[in-house]
Amino acid sequence: MKNKIMISILAVVILLTTSCTRSEDDVIRISPFSEEENVYVQLYLPNKSMSCIITELSGVYDLNEAKEIEETLDIMQNRTMESGSFVSMEYLKILNTSVVSDTVFIEYYFDNGNELDEMEECLMLYSIVNTATNYENIDFVKLTNSNGSNYFSKYFNIESPFTPTNTLLYKDYISPIETVEKFLNSVIVKNIPDSAAEAKANNIFYNTGFDIVSYKITKYEYNKYGEYVTVKTNIMLQDSSGNYTNENISFLLELSSGKYKIKEIVE
Repeated sequence: MKNKIMISILAVVILLTTSCTRSEDDVIRISPFSEEENVYVQLYLPNKSMSCIITELSGVYDLNEAKEIEETLDIMQNRTMESGSFVSMEYLKILNTSVVSDTVFIEYYFDNGNELDEMEECLMLYSIVNTATNYENIDFVKLTNSNGSNYFSKYFNIESPFTPTNTLLYKDYISPIETVEKFLNSVIVKNIPDSAAEAKANNIFYNTGFDIVSYKITKYEYNKYGEYVTVKTNIMLQDSSGNYTNENISFLLELSSGKYKIKEIVE
């Protein structure tokens, strides 16, 4: 395992009890290491009460080097079930893990009874991705839902491999869809800000032939969560005469100064 360090560093790990407002530069990040028979692994945990991912060291007696990623994920899952502060991974079953080159392949399924909201799904997903890529030469995680779905649970498309992110590490979760909703509200009142992205939206929405008075986002999905996020939406638009039309529109968002902003819109 990478970044071997002295066990004395454990003394400086502080238990976090406040909201996730710490700077990433203040975070002490320790990768897995072993010394003789004592093994410590770093976990990325989905702390829903703090709306972010936190890190935590967990000590175990030994790890099977050939299956250390699989065993570390198992430790992480068990840890999430020990406290109501975490998004519990009780319903997540990891069937198989394998490593090919720089990618970890994880096959999984959810038991019946799983109900995750958008934030919980995101925190769980990236706890897995960040923990699995915490090993040397591992850069990507390719998830496979054994029931054939292209989604992790409901909101995140898993067709492409994921890379780890620090966007959620000790930082409050920001919902990308709220930025899209705010923009759509500005469309209705015809008060679109003057920017390249919004100008393009002016053509997309106003050339529908509709005098748009209301909308409903019937479905949306994310490709990832990080500095950039693509939000694919299906939007039902209604005009003043009660007519409806459906539009499939993708929004590329960029995280800037703690907020998501629309960078590009594509029909």
